[in-house]
Amino acid sequence: MVEIIKVLSQDARVLVLDEPTAALTEAEIKALLQILNQLRDKGITCIYNHP
Repeated sequence: MVEIIKVLSQDARVLVLDEPTAALTEAEIKALLQILNQLRDKGITCIYNHP
């Protein structure tokens, strides 16, 4: 999550994540997906590989 914040602080318009849920709990996965949906709604492209 910290890495996402770092990238977004630099006004990134595209976010590429490789298996961002691999080490997360079920609750953390739900939170991450909510964040990605919010970013999408703000016009930020999110590309991720979900195992």
